Amino acid sequence: GIPHNSMLVHVTRFNAVQRKIKELVEEHLRAMVARIMAGQLSEFRDLWENNFKTTSEKMMQLGFKDAEIHEWDAVSRELFEQTRKIKVKGINGEISDILDYREADAIARERTLRGEDVPWEERGINVIAIGGDKLSRGLTLDGLTISYYLRASRMYDTRMQMGRWFGYRDGYNDLCRIYTTEELALWYRYIALA
Repeated sequence: GIPHNSMLVHVTRFNAVQRKIKELVEEHLRAMVARIMAGQLSEFRDLWENNFKTTSEKMMQLGFKDAEIHEWDAVSRELFEQTRKIKVKGINGEISDILDYREADAIARERTLRGEDVPWEERGINVIAIGGDKLSRGLTLDGLTISYYLRASRMYDTRMQMGRWFGYRDGYNDLCRIYTTEELALWYRYIALA
């Protein structure tokens, strides 16, 4: 499996709007971390129990071999440590943030060569990538689990290219989520059928 964990936010091609979205996401992430630190976990628990866990159970019933049931106690122990590691990156022609998957891989490899037993959670990065054209033209997000995707394109080839984001995710299919519009979901359903 891939130790990286990525979220895609793709709502517009306009850089000024992407910058504002990045600020809002950073603000929301800080608020979430503060709630977790304060022990205000009921909303997170409800989401886990009524969405993620039930999806994993259903996928196991359907025969998906990579689905796995994680109990809330195990998940809640990891929340603070993992959410505080999340980096929010702007990925476009103006914003110079880069995705440092390779750097994280190299550091983990170097630590391993020195004889360290590098824990899984320290081998990769957790990133929220916010972008437009640069993301839609072939940038790969390692460990993509969440896609928040609102940008419509009427060009069939562009939709085909963007659709690769939602491909098969070996080992963690049950944890992946796509948030989009009903219209875009219908377009991609049409492409898949075609």
